[in-house]
Amino acid sequence: MKVALISDLHFGVKQSDSTFQKSQLSFFEKQLVEELKLRSIDTIFVLGDVFDTRQSVNVQTSNVVLHLFKDIFEDFNVHMIVGNHDLYYKNTTSVNSLKQLDLLPNVAVYETPQKMEFGGHSVTFLPWITDYKSFTGTEQSEYCFAHLDVAGFMMDKINMCSEGISIKQLADNYKHVYTGHFHTRSKKKIGDCDITYIGSPYQLTRIDMGQDRGCTILDLDTNTTELIVNTESIRYVKLTYPDVPENIGDLVAHNYVDIDIPYDLSDESKKIFDYMQTVNSNSAISVTQNIGKKPELTVSADEKDLSNIDLFSLFKSYTDQLANINKEQIYSELTTLYNDFKRRIKWKKKQLHLRMVKLKASTNILPEFFRKMERMQYFPTWFTRMLKS
Repeated sequence: MKVALISDLHFGVKQSDSTFQKSQLSFFEKQLVEELKLRSIDTIFVLGDVFDTRQSVNVQTSNVVLHLFKDIFEDFNVHMIVGNHDLYYKNTTSVNSLKQLDLLPNVAVYETPQKMEFGGHSVTFLPWITDYKSFTGTEQSEYCFAHLDVAGFMMDKINMCSEGISIKQLADNYKHVYTGHFHTRSKKKIGDCDITYIGSPYQLTRIDMGQDRGCTILDLDTNTTELIVNTESIRYVKLTYPDVPENIGDLVAHNYVDIDIPYDLSDESKKIFDYMQTVNSNSAISVTQNIGKKPELTVSADEKDLSNIDLFSLFKSYTDQLANINKEQIYSELTTLYNDFKRRIKWKKKQLHLRMVKLKASTNILPEFFRKMERMQYFPTWFTRMLKS
């Protein structure tokens, strides 16, 4: 028996942007349904986080999700667990945004752990755990389909999870664990237990760049998987100026594009503008420039030594090297000039500050003055507007 696994759909992400929602739906409608029918698969497990926002669901987003499970997935049996983004409260799973979907004849939603059989295999559906410290586990079963924080797994390409359910807790109860929550695909085998994060069906943020996303097909009889790679939805793409890939049209069309500009080329304004025009002409959704970091200046050993010497010490070193001259007088002249210079700078700063304060005060007074003059008809209206501008 084969089933399709999807998780972390996050409808409503990007403030329910309609372009992105169409892109999300396109994978399921234009690609996944056909692929599942070709494989004679009629069962889909959804492992949490159908929605993105916890406190409220946008009406348009609600309709999009209803269309997906009522119409697009009409011919499939859908088993769905509650994820943390589907919850209103953090301490209970009973108030969630999936209840409307539970009313559909082809959908079953699980708010609490449920054990059942599929094709002769024992299966536990394990929704989001609101308190890992008090969680005592469930009945043992061959498979577990969950939405979990598992300590020791990568949350994305950079960050590792340090809290949550332990790998040992899962290994004591299940042989095979498939879970949602982290959007990056990963797998670990601990003894006889294997734990797999199936990832999201599409790239949701820039940190997903360069990673294949899609739907996992699981054969329950052999515990083997196949990834149907999503080729329909929006992706995040990175280009480096001034390189122009041969397949730039296919690469950037209907995708988010980041352009890395090396710092030493960042002053080529006209060429960068032309490069941006080339990218935009290939139907990119949006284009973002990232200018490289300015290289740090290397400081020689001599310069480092000088940086620790105060100016008066330099005056002294200079005058000590002079011959046949009154050193004391020269040193005195240098220090006097320097101190006078500092006083002048300080005075100028103070004068500048006072001028700014006066200007600020006058800009607050002038508009009221003009309003009074206008009411008293001292100036024509057009003249007042000109003065204001």
